[in-house]
Amino acid sequence: MSNRKRSIEVTTQEVLDMVNESVSSAKKILLESSFENTSFCREGKAPLAEIEPEIIDFDEELESPEKKPEKRTIRNKLRRSISVPHLLDTGETKAPPAQRRATTTIVPPAINEVKDISLSNWDSFDASRSHDFVNLRIKNVLTTVECSFCNSPIKFGTTSKKCNACRLYFHPDCTPNMIVPCLPRKETPKSAYGKGRLRLGDYCPDNRPMIPHIIGHCVVFLERSKISNDLYEGIGDDENSLKLVNLFKKNKCVPKLSDSQPNDIAGCIKRFLSEIRDPLIPFADASDFIVAESEGNEDKLLELVGGLPNPHCDTLVCLIKHWKRLGEESFHGAISQDEMSKRVGPTIMGAHRASAQVTEAESINVTRSLMQISMEKWDAIETEANAQQNLPRKNSNNHELCRFMSTNNILAS
Repeated sequence: MSNRKRSIEVTTQEVLDMVNESVSSAKKILLESSFENTSFCREGKAPLAEIEPEIIDFDEELESPEKKPEKRTIRNKLRRSISVPHLLDTGETKAPPAQRRATTTIVPPAINEVKDISLSNWDSFDASRSHDFVNLRIKNVLTTVECSFCNSPIKFGTTSKKCNACRLYFHPDCTPNMIVPCLPRKETPKSAYGKGRLRLGDYCPDNRPMIPHIIGHCVVFLERSKISNDLYEGIGDDENSLKLVNLFKKNKCVPKLSDSQPNDIAGCIKRFLSEIRDPLIPFADASDFIVAESEGNEDKLLELVGGLPNPHCDTLVCLIKHWKRLGEESFHGAISQDEMSKRVGPTIMGAHRASAQVTEAESINVTRSLMQISMEKWDAIETEANAQQNLPRKNSNNHELCRFMSTNNILAS
């Protein structure tokens, strides 16, 4: 038993010795490896004196550039108005112009150019004036735009042609066959409707000649058409003439007159003159015209015409010349001046109105005397009237008016 215990003790001691030897050998290996690494680093590095200049240069390079401005943070409070300037300014500098991104839309000069549609461009009632077209793209899907030539709608997103002068729209394919004249046009605001009868000046352009576009387009179409002997005898078909008047008043395009009869178009002119607040020759001036006609004084009649409000004067001159041309043998020669006076005289002076202050016979006699005046004198009135620039519009109720020409000027011309 004693021998067995001794052998166990010996064995345990041997194991402890072996562990101690292995630990000591491991320590030695670690020490030797650490010593070798330390000596290798010392041998590979340069002396401190050699690397000091490099450290100094590096520090100088870091200090040389300017310090970047710190970003300012601005809190956008909900209660702060968005109209306050620099609300979203963060203090950042803008990029150079060459590196900036273009954000503006380039508009063709023709569309952005403001055309001069003053009196110099509307020097006379000329139906042969060509349109001043520019290309325009329809961008509003809610707006209905119709072609003034074919009267069909111009679709959203398509390119159309718009005249800078008369403000009418056309299809690009419709412009080569254009027969619609370029005449001054004024859109009557919708707010004006529903307030009783409108004045003639509410339908006229701001510059002379102040002729409503409804009169201009109807006159041009009738003079280009083949007319009959019963023209202006009535108002044509009552429904068709009324429809034409409403289309001219409320549409932004010119109605397709080729679909209507000449009598309906002539009735449209007479109906329009009957609907305005004051007749073409206002009641306040009717007595003066009657006296001048009874005296047979053409000079006095021309002076009275020149003293009418500008819209009434220009429209009357246009219609008198139109009715005279319809009776000329070289033009149509279908209706005599006496017959035309009977058909249009009561409409000119409002003899058929409830508040009329003239009789039908008086209105016919005055109209006949006006139509017997030579065309040269009417041309002189039109030329002299159109030569006046920037005249204020005269209201129909104001009869203390400036005469834009005298009798001597008319006779001298």
